[in-house]
Amino acid sequence: MSRVILTCMALVALLLGPASVAAAGEASAGAVYTLTNTASNAVNVYDRSASGELTLSGTFPTGGIGGSLGSQGAVVTSANGHWLYAVDAGSNDIAAFRIANGDLVLTDRVSSGGTQPVSVTTSHDLVYVVNAA
Repeated sequence: MSRVILTCMALVALLLGPASVAAAGEASAGAVYTLTNTASNAVNVYDRSASGELTLSGTFPTGGIGGSLGSQGAVVTSANGHWLYAVDAGSNDIAAFRIANGDLVLTDRVSSGGTQPVSVTTSHDLVYVVNAA
């Protein structure tokens, strides 16, 4: 399972390269976002250095319940880099965060409209969710 998480983190790092998060001691090359998928689900934020090294910089609760169903699309940022959306498969909702100076600020939780959301994506000002059931 840890290999799957690292692979997903690497893919997210490639996609989020232009994101701007300050890293201590070395210029940041962006941020990597992952979910804990625990009962008290949270988003882990890692600073990514120019050399690719990841350093945990914060953990931000979603206010929802994670799930055991892994997904590569469970976390997404908006095209402008100002918003992050994360699935809470155990509570059937989506957490919306504002990205502010490397921190995440939970602004809302919205029903996924189904059961076990596994993937979320954005297009312009719309958010789309895929539910497993």
